[in-house]
Amino acid sequence: MSDQKGMSLLEMMIVFAVLSIILVGAYTFINFSYRQYSWIDTQSKVNQDLRAVIQEMTIDIKEAKAVLYASPNTLVMSLPNMDTYGSIPIYWCDTITYFVDTGVNPAKLKMRLVKGTGSRRRGWGDKVSGNDTNSLWTLCTYIDNHSSEDPRPIFSYNSETTSLITECTVTLRIRRHASFGKFQKGIISTSVRLRNKRN
Repeated sequence: MSDQKGMSLLEMMIVFAVLSIILVGAYTFINFSYRQYSWIDTQSKVNQDLRAVIQEMTIDIKEAKAVLYASPNTLVMSLPNMDTYGSIPIYWCDTITYFVDTGVNPAKLKMRLVKGTGSRRRGWGDKVSGNDTNSLWTLCTYIDNHSSEDPRPIFSYNSETTSLITECTVTLRIRRHASFGKFQKGIISTSVRLRNKRN
């Protein structure tokens, strides 16, 4: 007969306790690392999206000949026809409408592009629908400053009279889910002068 004895119940409990501590520690480390990566990755995407959108919007607003309609969440502008270089009558123009689509969740900033005669202007963002002359695009998702909880305007202007608007301030706030019920926020704001504005 062998003189070796098996593990006692107390020894087994001690082994299980040590293993449990090791597993909990490993899980905590992995979980923390994932959350940190998710947090940083989401912040990077938020900042990247905001910079790209504001850059394109700035180009469009600077080029605008006139503001046709202005509200805190909607901006409608007339822009020179891309084929004209400002040389043909004003009624040959392109129209861009920026607006917040609150009918979807999360809310999206969208653009409608209506091209004038012979225009070769291109939309930007993700195309939603439409044809070559009238198209709808999604520019940015997770827009946060549009609701009763955060009523701060997306667009503000240097005049309450539409025909006198020569400068527009665009403020975009994004709130994107990161992980485990946490959200990452981003904000970007810029004031843009309408360099091509005409009466």
